[in-house]
Amino acid sequence: MQAELPLLDWRACLLIFCICLATWGIARRLQNGVPDLYQSQRFARLATLTLLMFVAGASVGAGYATWRAQVRMADALASDQEGLDITVLGRVASLAILNTRGVRFEFLVETVLPDGNKVVAVIPERLSLNWYKTYPRKGQESVPPPNLIPGEQWQITVRLRRPHGSANPHGFDFEAYALERNIGATGYVRKAATNAKITSEIPIFETTAQTTLPDPWRVYRAFPALYIDRTRHHIRTRMQEALADKPYGAVLVALAIGEQSAIPDAQWKTFWRTGVGHLVSISGLHITMVASLIYWLMFRLWARVPGLVARVPAQRAAILIGLFVAFSYTLIAGFSVPTQRTFFMLCAMAVAMWSGRPSSFSGALLGALFFVLLIDPWAVTAAGFWLSFGAVAAILYVTAHRVGREHGVLGATRAQVAVTAGLLPLTLALFQEVSIISPIANAFAIPAISLVVVPLTLIGAILPFDFVLHLAHWLLSLVMLPLDWLASLPNAVWQSHAPVLWTTVLAVLGTALLLAPRGVPARWWGLALIAPMLLLTPKGPKQGELWVTLLDVGQGLATVVRTQNHTLVYDTGPSFGPESDAGSRIIIPYLRGEGLRKLDALVISHTDEDHSGGARAIVDARAPEWVLTSANKDVPYAVNAREWLRCDNTDAWKWDGVVFEILHPLPTDYDAEKIKTNN
Repeated sequence: MQAELPLLDWRACLLIFCICLATWGIARRLQNGVPDLYQSQRFARLATLTLLMFVAGASVGAGYATWRAQVRMADALASDQEGLDITVLGRVASLAILNTRGVRFEFLVETVLPDGNKVVAVIPERLSLNWYKTYPRKGQESVPPPNLIPGEQWQITVRLRRPHGSANPHGFDFEAYALERNIGATGYVRKAATNAKITSEIPIFETTAQTTLPDPWRVYRAFPALYIDRTRHHIRTRMQEALADKPYGAVLVALAIGEQSAIPDAQWKTFWRTGVGHLVSISGLHITMVASLIYWLMFRLWARVPGLVARVPAQRAAILIGLFVAFSYTLIAGFSVPTQRTFFMLCAMAVAMWSGRPSSFSGALLGALFFVLLIDPWAVTAAGFWLSFGAVAAILYVTAHRVGREHGVLGATRAQVAVTAGLLPLTLALFQEVSIISPIANAFAIPAISLVVVPLTLIGAILPFDFVLHLAHWLLSLVMLPLDWLASLPNAVWQSHAPVLWTTVLAVLGTALLLAPRGVPARWWGLALIAPMLLLTPKGPKQGELWVTLLDVGQGLATVVRTQNHTLVYDTGPSFGPESDAGSRIIIPYLRGEGLRKLDALVISHTDEDHSGGARAIVDARAPEWVLTSANKDVPYAVNAREWLRCDNTDAWKWDGVVFEILHPLPTDYDAEKIKTNN
């Protein structure tokens, strides 16, 4: 939210310390107050103490996050090092993600190698690199990059630049993502004779001679993560070989190790439209279910052996084994925010059960929140952070401290309604759309995937039994049949605009009021608190006005033109590869965030990739009334177009008092062979 980090020196740290010390002293004084105070006086003291504690906590949190950010941003690529060929020695530090152009991976730099008499460059610790296919000669088949395994040591020549993302409203913030991932530079591997693998071993202890890094030990602190990523690589390789011809093989890989890049867009669309996308990633629900199954199984087995029970009670042994399995699953999943939240909550509950002391789920949730932010202050930039903690908070809100017992089906229904309604404001604020049919889809998808598919997938991933993976795939394909049908419904997803922050806060409070227990007065006033988020729409042009928005798409052009009641997109930016383009990454999120559900026209000036690369995504997602272009009808984005028009300078129309005219080309230009399509 700030262009620059606030200055944090010893004076700021001293101020924060004084605030905390003063708060502690005042709290002691308030707690030791006169016992016969009036009720109003006790309330005033409690309010004062709460405010002081909040100020102290916020000061410590802001100071800690600022210090962490300063340390991380200090490890940045210098501007004068951009675009240079630099030879580095280091290790593959992530799973290699294959695509049609090559492979993408993260690289942990150990040493920058000298290049003649040049000054040795100082580059960041962690790089995000692409290793592209090479083409020996024109017309020959491409040569793929080498097979990269996490932990391998390579010497490579790279060309780097500072992390750069497009600056568009409602778009993905790559620079924040790079900061959160500790990626100090991006780039690609240059073709060089010195590129070579040095070793495949990951040493436990080693000293690097002649290191050029300011902190050489930072490499060895990352070695445990390298072992984990290598394990994930081997699991992915075995599963891909066993499920090579299976349509949902990539989904099973995602359920096992959290690697989602190979899931096709069509399947992602089904998961998103049905609201079950949280089941495809390794969510906290999966880890909880697996840990619970292991706990139940070990408790039953341990209790049947008197010698074991005499040494360690069955409950305590089952707790330790279940927690160990949860920790292992969390590591294999990549230690994402939802998995961290679940593991820390399980730790809190395990400690309470082991010690026999009472505990609360709300306390466990707050403890998990503390440790997640302590490890990673940038977790708040991830949508999964808010959705994960919000879902658990909603369930606790409608189930904790209730009197009596509730039927299993009724309790599950109440929890699902609470999650759906409780996350509605956050989902609209983060994505500007929500699945209407998600309660129906989750009702059968959650038990089927979490209780059956996930355990079978983990067994098949760990043990060399391919038939278990095939059984998991068959069950998943049965679940996908009704999900595909639900996703095909025309109004499965409800779209809105990007709400203002204060309306989102009010909507969260309104949802909490609606979900309050029976007996709380004026619960339906929660609808009044939710209304501003839905009714306060972004401003638009008036009659006779024209608004032109030029989007940042890098090389190329993408423009959104608006009148009072009409919207036109002129050119759609470049394609970034087979997996993404400016249409799906930039233009559609902008239209969705501005609340522009209807697209009247799409104009494509010519067929160059940097002007038409996102056209197919726009046509498929927004179905414009007509497409106006100089291109022939054999282009890919013409397949699903409603009406296809060829432009010339005789075309003109009027929208809301604004006149549009085509200035070029002439009708005769299409028959002139010398005129290129670019002209």
